Amino acid sequence: MSKELEQISNALKFEKTIKVYRFLNCTEYRHLPTHFEGVRFVPVRRMYYISAKLVVTRNIRPNLKLILKFERCKSREHLDSCEPYQDINIKSACQRTLSKFKAWSAFVEKMEPSLGCPLLKGTYSCQNGTFDGIALAVLPIEGWYWKVRAFVYEEGVKNSGPIMCVYVEGEIVNV
Repeated sequence: MSKELEQISNALKFEKTIKVYRFLNCTEYRHLPTHFEGVRFVPVRRMYYISAKLVVTRNIRPNLKLILKFERCKSREHLDSCEPYQDINIKSACQRTLSKFKAWSAFVEKMEPSLGCPLLKGTYSCQNGTFDGIALAVLPIEGWYWKVRAFVYEEGVKNSGPIMCVYVEGEIVNV
């Protein structure tokens, strides 16, 4: 059995999920044109029910780039052990967000009004959208406590800072 299939099999066998401890707008970027408000996660086994508002204070170009900056720590209790791990760059982030059959699709599909590319100025709300934590549990990230900063940039805009920044902490746990 390939290593990837073995990881998926183990995640399904032992019902693992991601446990989110913190999800908030980056404190060092307080006035970005896109941010979350009133985020609430309710875990039910491996599934999360998420309610939140996405506030967009100006129209956002459709070509977005997502940069994920990962830090890994030995455990939640040993945050002094954290070290930079890896950065992941994802182009066409807006279109990928709207893709079907992704772990976040059920959350995005419940947004009112519907999200689109380009993202238009307004407030988007979701009540009890779902996110399936097993989608991340099959990745080879188990055994670490993770800190992730997610930066969203408009591609093709010179010298522009992020339009959104979210900070997340979590780890893979048994259900």
